[in-house]
Amino acid sequence: MVKFAELELKRFNERLKNYNTRLFSDQTILEWAVAQLPEKDINAREIRRQLRNEVENLMSKIILESKIKDNYQLAIEKNKLAVK
Repeated sequence: MVKFAELELKRFNERLKNYNTRLFSDQTILEWAVAQLPEKDINAREIRRQLRNEVENLMSKIILESKIKDNYQLAIEKNKLAVK
């Protein structure tokens, strides 16, 4: 299931090219994100939904505040996804 998360991150990075930035993630972060889903909801659609909801919200705040850097790293802070 982590492959679906990697694919979604790749798609998201394609859209981030418009802002000249990229988002990187370790495999362990994506594994953690998938593990946060309820067991009955672990499928490609739910993985995509979770990443879009959490990661896109974090990155949109950065973009709207015009604090864009070349690269960002997905991380876990206080048991939630974060962008550094």
